[in-house]
Amino acid sequence: MGKTKRDNLKYEVGKAYHNIERAIGNLQGLHETFKPGHPQHALMLETIASTLVLSQSLLEKFCVHTWGMIPKTMRIDTEEDATTA
Repeated sequence: MGKTKRDNLKYEVGKAYHNIERAIGNLQGLHETFKPGHPQHALMLETIASTLVLSQSLLEKFCVHTWGMIPKTMRIDTEEDATTA
């Protein structure tokens, strides 16, 4: 069975979501490096990471609004599409 445009869009949204997750992880490492000697820089990195977490949340809301669910490409813990309230 071929992939539909909708499937491809869900896949792309999932990739974006996981790229944000990877960026957050990278920023956490940088935060720990800068925290001891440059707390002002660490605070900026923390703010950037917080903004990325907010972006992920908005991406989830976008998916629920667009498809009525969070696609399985955005979740690691389950195989089923889940509807959220």
